[in-house]
Amino acid sequence: MNIPRVEDVSMPLAIAENPLSDFESDDDTEGFDFQPTDAESGPRTDIPSTEIKAQFYAAVSEGFTFDGEFAVSAHYTMDVAPNPCLELDSLGTVGLPLSDRDARAFMSCESVHNRDNDTAIWEIPSEKIHFDNPTWDKWIQNTAGPAAVLALTASKTKSVVFSLKRLVLYAPGSRSSRVPYDTAIEVSANTSVGHLMVILPSRHEGGKSQLQHAGRVKTWDLAQESGRRTSIVAAYWGVNHTQSSLVSGYRLALVYEVIHHPKPGEDRLGLPQMNDVHRDLHNILCSWKDHADAAPQFLLCLLKHQYFKIPTFSAESLTGSDAVIAAHLRPLARQLGFRILLAHIDFIVTGSACINGDEDDEYERYDEDENYYDERDFEDYGEPYEAVELRRIVNLGGIPVDVDLDIKPEDLLKGSATEYDPDDEIFEREERTEASRTKIYKRTILLLLPKHGKIDATVKIGDVYDFACATLERSSGPTPRARDKLLADNLIECCRTRPQDTRLKRAVHVLIALARQWNDLDILLRTLNAGQVKKNILLLGDDDFVSTYKTFGWDAMRQFYTDAVNNDQSNARREVLLSRLTQMAADENDSSLMVWCTTQEEIILRSLRKVDAAELPAIVNRSLSRGGEFLLDVVVSQVRAQNAPVTVWRVFLKCLHKHLVTTRAMPSRDIDIVQGLITECVTGLIQSTPAFPQKVTKDGRHRTYTMDPPAILRMIRFCVDTQNVACCVLIFAKMRDAIQRGDFVRIYPPWQYYTGICADLVQYMETVPGIEPTFRPFFVDAVDAMLARTWTTSKGMAVDQGDSETKKKYLGPFFLLATSCSEPPYHVTSK
Repeated sequence: MNIPRVEDVSMPLAIAENPLSDFESDDDTEGFDFQPTDAESGPRTDIPSTEIKAQFYAAVSEGFTFDGEFAVSAHYTMDVAPNPCLELDSLGTVGLPLSDRDARAFMSCESVHNRDNDTAIWEIPSEKIHFDNPTWDKWIQNTAGPAAVLALTASKTKSVVFSLKRLVLYAPGSRSSRVPYDTAIEVSANTSVGHLMVILPSRHEGGKSQLQHAGRVKTWDLAQESGRRTSIVAAYWGVNHTQSSLVSGYRLALVYEVIHHPKPGEDRLGLPQMNDVHRDLHNILCSWKDHADAAPQFLLCLLKHQYFKIPTFSAESLTGSDAVIAAHLRPLARQLGFRILLAHIDFIVTGSACINGDEDDEYERYDEDENYYDERDFEDYGEPYEAVELRRIVNLGGIPVDVDLDIKPEDLLKGSATEYDPDDEIFEREERTEASRTKIYKRTILLLLPKHGKIDATVKIGDVYDFACATLERSSGPTPRARDKLLADNLIECCRTRPQDTRLKRAVHVLIALARQWNDLDILLRTLNAGQVKKNILLLGDDDFVSTYKTFGWDAMRQFYTDAVNNDQSNARREVLLSRLTQMAADENDSSLMVWCTTQEEIILRSLRKVDAAELPAIVNRSLSRGGEFLLDVVVSQVRAQNAPVTVWRVFLKCLHKHLVTTRAMPSRDIDIVQGLITECVTGLIQSTPAFPQKVTKDGRHRTYTMDPPAILRMIRFCVDTQNVACCVLIFAKMRDAIQRGDFVRIYPPWQYYTGICADLVQYMETVPGIEPTFRPFFVDAVDAMLARTWTTSKGMAVDQGDSETKKKYLGPFFLLATSCSEPPYHVTSK
């Protein structure tokens, strides 16, 4: 949805800086400004305010047609790039990867020229270089070279060749220097357009390459895997290429000249001259500033390329002519007081579509409501409606911003938003032969507006959560840049104001890693406080516990972890905290931390939060280590006070029983306490459970009650599992008494419950030896309940009450179980 344009916001002359300015002051790359070679020539033109938009459109449309790059790089593994089998006059074969021995031999060879003793660069001319592998030149001319030219020019020209000029060796210890190219090449015939440097496999460290042109900078670290790959750097003439000194090893590179023989009608390759364009833009912005009241409030430039809406999108993401436009506008905007923003937009085109009348001549043959026409049968007609929706706005450094801005389709300059196929398309039928079709084009724009103007007054820092996390994760070095420190501050503020955000855990982890990296205790404590980590300790990752302890020490972290024990409302999270710190105390042999853990363990047990079944094993183990009376007086009293559900009590009692079985050395008094507690609780559970339980099913606001025989079987098994078999008799007696009192739901008579569990109970008895005598009363009652009423077989046959033989047939083993012990006190009656 578009946000209304703000027209009535004015800014006083003495205005506080926009918070975004703190980031913008650190946005600029050194050497980014473009300085025309003849900046003094040409008078400034006072462009009327009514023509500023037209002049700007003309400048960006005509001056930035070049869509290539001024320099490119590529890397090829050894299984892709062939070995040239390099041979040099007066030296012989040079092995690759280059060895230190061959490098030293190269420097002492009589054919080699030392360009400059201070730069430690040696070179040999092309006439003394030979390749014993014929596929090498084919690879340069047909594969690697054309790929580099394609990246430079963004065009598949085939009229380019590559001429070898020299082999250069860089040695360690040299000062930073401009990469040497033959001056004669640079001023040679019009056919020479640039250079291609091929760095052969030669292991080294250092030697970063920096290439600059027209305010743009590219920096590449070519040392990575330098011993196992071939790297290529290509650039046009006029690009300033410097290389820092090598720290160790040697770099061996072949230098080729890029020669273009244009075909008839084909433009000559090369970088455009931007002095006039830059001067025009300078004049346009000056006039815009001078006519601020009557001039446009903003100008938009539609970028040529499409860019994904990723968290780290910024001016550095731009390529080709888009990057050139930003490079030229950036210094001018900073100098003259303009703000540049980048935005992802949806350009939406909605139109009507219908079925041609001639194709609908068989209308009567079809049901009026039947949509039998395919979407492809509809043809667009009429004038479509166009709209622009802002999706995400960032400054050139990638900082997300919010701004009150209403963009109209006619505001977009330079190119057409519908130049490419739509990214999404929505087809909606309105009638049988009428429909609407919406096409969505996802594009990117550059937004230019005066600082301290009406629209700029609405600009503010937006949602930096994703951007800050992604950017700070890549931060390196023990000392933060000013921009990274600002990002960290803003991310901490996000944690404070939006603690329920799903990205909170990632943000906390990123900030803690930075606090360790920068050894900044203040950032750590502010992060823990803003993220309310003391209320949810699991926001810390496993490594955060150890790393913060090792970086800042226990004394710095003691109060935070103490607060976490007191504030976190989860027994499980507090258990995780205690377990991790206890392990860390043991690993680091930290007696102070171990004493703290022991103290906090009892505090946690005496202040249990609402108990969950999954937390009980840890609670039982820790409490029983303090004795049976502690368990009874401290833990059980809290669980009872919480009115814990039956499921929690069952797990609790099973944990107690398991502890009795698995713990070898346990005082007899504690054993008696635990056994008595288990029996008492099992008895209490039986008494509180209905004799004939029902299952409740919720469907919205309605509840449905159905019989639940398995619940009885679960209680029986629970008694057996906790070695309280005798308590099963209480279950059977409770069912018998309920029958006598008529305490059951009439639509679910007792015999149906008995029928539902008898077979499973017989099967269960086979797994528990010696349990049959205890269970015989149950089957006596079961047969009594079944014989008391007429019931229906699985085949739908009604059984007569007086036909005992038929009843025995269908009661089967249950009848036999009951009658096999007919002597007192067991008997079977037929009602």
